[in-house]
Amino acid sequence: MTGAAKRPDGSWNLMSRNPRSSAAGLGQFLSGTWIGMAQQPGNWLNDVARQKGWLDSNGRVAPAARGSLLALRYDATASINSIADYARSNIATIRRAGIRPGNDPQVLANMAYLGHHLGPGDAIRYLKGGLSESRAAHLLKAQVGSAQALEKINRTGDAAVAHRDWLNGYIARKIRPDRFAGLQQASTS
Repeated sequence: MTGAAKRPDGSWNLMSRNPRSSAAGLGQFLSGTWIGMAQQPGNWLNDVARQKGWLDSNGRVAPAARGSLLALRYDATASINSIADYARSNIATIRRAGIRPGNDPQVLANMAYLGHHLGPGDAIRYLKGGLSESRAAHLLKAQVGSAQALEKINRTGDAAVAHRDWLNGYIARKIRPDRFAGLQQASTS
């Protein structure tokens, strides 16, 4: 997930789609991740799916409801609530794996982003030392396209290094909770 595209006026495009994956909407959720969230009790999307009758008796998304559920990725409220639930779940999973982020907002935001972008399993591998060459190459191609990925891999001589360089740079530029510190203080005053 790199985030939804912006329109020329700077507003978010809720209809964003990644042409190289099934990622869609404001939260750029993959189809499988979105369905998994709907099937996971205790979060906003699961509550909606239950209320709408989209889950079968086993708590699985009914085949006939799949399209309606996936269309919710384009709804701002659904995306924002699911981003928050997924971040909380991913941080808890990463902590259970023995990684202790503390409570620094920047570190938590980075970890939440890594969990969303990579999925919790790959985020744990990334944080504990790195992804395999093949996995890193696959993810880099999905994010920047094959030609640009190959250029980055050739420049570093290592797909895992190229992916880490790109992802760390992206996080440093884009994941900036400090931009919202004043908003939080104003809302609690």
